[in-house]
This record gives sequence, structure tokens and C-alpha cells, in this order.
Amino acid sequence: MNPHEEPNTWNISEMLDYVYNFSIDFICVNQTVEVSDIYAPLAGTGTAFRRIWLCLPSGQPIFFFSDEGSWWIS
Repeated sequence: MNPHEEPNTWNISEMLDYVYNFSIDFICVNQTVEVSDIYAPLAGTGTAFRRIWLCLPSGQPIFFFSDEGSWWIS
């Protein structure tokens, strides 16, 4: 990672390297959510998605990845 580059040009491994410089302890939360059997007015709809949170030991999130947003209608 070149510290003189703009952060918005970093890839994920460069971001993690940067964060690792501040703390070597992290909490990783891997969450899978499935929503189905929703009752009126959204009957017949649902969704499923995954989330990965990377947090500092204090609980402060520093990365949040998710594929949320895809809903299905039966």
C-alpha cells in the first residue's frame, strides 16, 4: 500500500493492511439472514442475504460487507 495514494483507490487488502497498522485485534461477525413468510401487505415476498462485519475490540465497526437488497416475490 502506498500511503500517498488516495484511499478510494485502495483494494480490500490494502484497506485491511492500513487498519492493521492501528490494531491487530479484530472481531469478525459473519451473519446470514433469511426473511420469508412475510404477512400482509408484503405477503409472498422475502429475501436472503449475507453480512460480514469487521469490528475493533471495542465493538466499533470498521468494515461492513453485504449483498443485501435482492427481494423475491412468489
